[in-house]
Amino acid sequence: MTSPQRRDRTAPTDELRRTLTRAVGEPSYARYFDGQTRFDLDDGRTRVATPSRFHSAVLDRRFGPQIRAALSETLGRPPAEISLDFAVDKRLSGDSTEEASPKRNSTAPALQRRGPAKRAPRDAEPFLVGECNRLAYDAVCRLCDDDHARLSPLVVHGPCGVGKTHLLNTAAAMFEKARSGAGVRTMTADAFTTGFVTAIREGKVDRFRNRIRSLDLLCLDDTHFLSSRDATQGELVQTLDAVGVSGARILLASDEHPRKITSLRAALRSRLLSGMVVHIAPPDRSLARGLTQLFAQRHGVELTDDAAGTLVSIVARQADGSPSVRELMGAVNKLVATRSLLKDSQRGPVGIGLIRHALDAGGDQHKPRGDSFQGIAQAVCDELGVDPAELGGKKRHKRLVAARAAITVLCRERTTLSYPDIARAMHKPSHSTVITAAQRLLEQIGRGETVNLGACPPPHLDGLTAEAMLSVFRDRLGH
Repeated sequence: MTSPQRRDRTAPTDELRRTLTRAVGEPSYARYFDGQTRFDLDDGRTRVATPSRFHSAVLDRRFGPQIRAALSETLGRPPAEISLDFAVDKRLSGDSTEEASPKRNSTAPALQRRGPAKRAPRDAEPFLVGECNRLAYDAVCRLCDDDHARLSPLVVHGPCGVGKTHLLNTAAAMFEKARSGAGVRTMTADAFTTGFVTAIREGKVDRFRNRIRSLDLLCLDDTHFLSSRDATQGELVQTLDAVGVSGARILLASDEHPRKITSLRAALRSRLLSGMVVHIAPPDRSLARGLTQLFAQRHGVELTDDAAGTLVSIVARQADGSPSVRELMGAVNKLVATRSLLKDSQRGPVGIGLIRHALDAGGDQHKPRGDSFQGIAQAVCDELGVDPAELGGKKRHKRLVAARAAITVLCRERTTLSYPDIARAMHKPSHSTVITAAQRLLEQIGRGETVNLGACPPPHLDGLTAEAMLSVFRDRLGH
């Protein structure tokens, strides 16, 4: 019996690479995936090879949903049908003397002694500052500017997805720009551990120590993962002592406060607490709106202020609290993907209607349960002066066409009804007609167009844009 044909690939296809980059963001793709993962695509079962078990755990914990979503889009299968298996392939670690681990970018240089710069200072994406991260950002600026480095070691901590890694990369770029030729390295705790263990195995511990301790700035990410590694903790203690004597600086990022990291040696904990420890909270609403618009701009999409605020509100509701940066990025990616499926929707800023269609309609568990097709249809028909009995007929006067489209969009926003469900409720023979009507209305919203309601429009709706008309219907239904 022959086995089913496999789609065996030693690297992500161009399609998967693009999709995955959109899902996790370019910095994260360069840091954690590029050159460090191998995808073996076998229909619904996918094997992801990485340099180490730690690397696999990081990918699964941080990016599991995004990886599955990208594979779902690439393979054309529902996420629930995709099985994701991680495996270790030491060949992905590259040079055994280097760190086989998530890296900041695919062209990151090897550790180097202080001396003339071997490349131009790295570029960093803008780091937006709000009340939630202002103290951490100010502390990083002082660490990079203060010649006495009184804040070192500086520890920034907070939950996943609040911008800790981004802040470390910003610090590295800032330091290099201010000090031409400085030795700067951004690495993960796993990179530090792997490099140290490899150095012991190959008898090159002195070389490893010299390369680390000759830096002017060491940025160490995911420090909390050192909690169960006694030997590495001891090495980091010695590194902190040696770097402190030389006047270099160390910036660390952790998901938890040093006091709360389990199995952390007392010696290391005391040294981490000897500098400055700063918390980063999830973005507040103002910063979240700014981040949302920044992420949209990366895709060449413009969001109105109201649309950005609506997106943040929806994501916050779905997150049951303050949304993380990654959740906002994922929502923008979903919005961009939805917009690309709508004909003629690529022009003009995105409005509230498309935001609600892309995000609310895709999350059935978050839709209000109090609305029904009958209630929505009656409200829309009353506002437009249309007989609900005409919805399933063949008449196509402009108010009736607008009613069918608005009812479909609002049912997708406010109920769990699918397009076929809505078509059956309207007594339409095919659900393709309601999909077409909804898409046409959403495209009008995207272009900011006024709705044509024919020769005798209701006075309170005459001259309104498509988005404003939907707002009238929503107000009647109640938010």
